[in-house]
Amino acid sequence: MSSSTNLNAKSGNDPLAHQGEESSANPQDQNKSNTANSEEDKCWVRRYLKKGECKDSFLEADKCVDDEDDVNKCRDATIKFMTCMYANQDYYGLYLGEKKAALTRELDMLEEAEAAAAKKKESEELKGK
Repeated sequence: MSSSTNLNAKSGNDPLAHQGEESSANPQDQNKSNTANSEEDKCWVRRYLKKGECKDSFLEADKCVDDEDDVNKCRDATIKFMTCMYANQDYYGLYLGEKKAALTRELDMLEEAEAAAAKKKESEELKGK
């Protein structure tokens, strides 16, 4: 997730955080609904994912990951959820783009670390000769 997205999420200014939500003029009503939400629902990403067409497959995959010690057993549920999101890109496209960018950055970091380790190993081998 980009730093601007993180800042928006922290400040409550993220457009995805409020998409489709109705505003309440009564602050007491908002406080009641906020305390009624579970801890997971406080995360704007989870709320966003639950609002789209893929709510059921998200909840299935999420429950599986929470319940299973071996997340590999959740492969089918996760694939179902991902397939649903790609089929509904009009809603999930922004999330998918952010997820792809984050994974790309992680892969780049892994490749940099791999190259640094190989360079260090080569340097140590040259010193040993």
